[in-house]
Amino acid sequence: MMEDCRCRKSLEYDVADARKEADRVRAERLKRLEAFREGIAQGAREVAARHLYLAGVYSACLDNGFVREPDGFMIMGALRSRKTSMTLNVSDFFSESYTVIQGQAEFVDIRNVLKGVLRIRSKAQGLLMANTQRELGEAGAALERLRRLEEMLLAWRSLNPESKVGLESIVDMHV
Repeated sequence: MMEDCRCRKSLEYDVADARKEADRVRAERLKRLEAFREGIAQGAREVAARHLYLAGVYSACLDNGFVREPDGFMIMGALRSRKTSMTLNVSDFFSESYTVIQGQAEFVDIRNVLKGVLRIRSKAQGLLMANTQRELGEAGAALERLRRLEEMLLAWRSLNPESKVGLESIVDMHV
């Protein structure tokens, strides 16, 4: 008799609605977390690409007789020639993200980057080599931060518990 009770049916419908709402909220939060993760990852890739591009600017200037405005071919060629001296993660990133690195030309004012370095010719070679190494190191550090961040974000995702909505009959007031 209790199986067909209107109170129970009403409560079952309420629980079903609550489950649907909990599933919708959970899916929305997971989607937001994924968008956040992807945005952070894309930003970290852009930072690494910018450092690699700057390393290319410094090394292209060095390789081409202290040219003040190396073009894109010189910059990417200089990076390609230094690929064996890059760490594994930076080298892999260079191979995978070639177009992203080239795209940094839009944001970097090469003349301004090289202006201070080429001011004193006697120190220019050492400064260019040091800046190249520093930028390659910064690119590696950015990629390492990205790796650690992605691990943390995966852990955050696993902490999002499944919605646990249930139906329990605590008191039966039927007569």
